[in-house]
Amino acid sequence: MHSPSVPLTPQMLALLGERKADNVPLFEVSSANAMLNTLKALDGNGFTVHGFCSSFEDWGAEATSLPRDLVKLCTARHPEQDR
Repeated sequence: MHSPSVPLTPQMLALLGERKADNVPLFEVSSANAMLNTLKALDGNGFTVHGFCSSFEDWGAEATSLPRDLVKLCTARHPEQDR
C-alpha cells in the first residue's frame, strides 16, 4: 500500500506538537476502510466517511480556487464516482 507524504506547514507542526521523528507517520492506514473502522471504534457519533469527504470537498470549493477534480483526488475519491 502506498503511503502518501504531505509536507507540513509550520502552523500544522505547531498544532501537532512534539513529534518522535519526521519519518513517523501521523496516521497508520491499515486498509481501504481505515477511516470507517476508526469512526466505528470511536462510536462514530453519527458521522460518516462520505460526510467527511463531502465536507472537505465543500470547503475546497468555497475556500480555494483548486479544480473540483483535484479536491476529489485529495479525498481519494475518483471524480467519476459522483457522475
